[in-house]
Amino acid sequence: MNEIEIKILEVDKNEILKKLQENNAKIIKKVFQKNYVYETAYTKENKILVRIRDEGDDVFITIKGPGIIEDNVKIREELEFNVKDEKKIKRMLELMGFKNTKYYEYKREYFKLEGCTVEIIEAPKIPIFLELEGSKEEIVNAANILGYEESDFYNGKIYEKYEGYTTNLRF
Repeated sequence: MNEIEIKILEVDKNEILKKLQENNAKIIKKVFQKNYVYETAYTKENKILVRIRDEGDDVFITIKGPGIIEDNVKIREELEFNVKDEKKIKRMLELMGFKNTKYYEYKREYFKLEGCTVEIIEAPKIPIFLELEGSKEEIVNAANILGYEESDFYNGKIYEKYEGYTTNLRF
């Protein structure tokens, strides 16, 4: 399945929450996430992300293929599923030659607005940002409702944008 997303950087969380409420967005969930990125030479060279995300009650493994920027949105294949035993899946990756190279924590709030998933993301050391996921039309519409235009879209990697973003972000 393809993921279509954009980021909007350095947002005012209170203003976003106000606009979400005014436009009857539905809250999906609020979570604290622990993210573990695993790499091999192959995944690094081919820009493939392998991540384990621990949300407390749920743990997911995600594989994302290389992204392309098309019509100002990032598109990449994403495969994700729930795992019951985090320790075993981590060990499986290690046995296949993967190394845990990055760890970061996020506080993330998920909303649904006009068919688009809007995520408010807080991380240590960097300003609050948004991720919008959906079709291109849903993303543009939700961004407009929140007061943003396509020129505000960021399609790069957060850790490349901010020097303070390291491979070990903890609250």
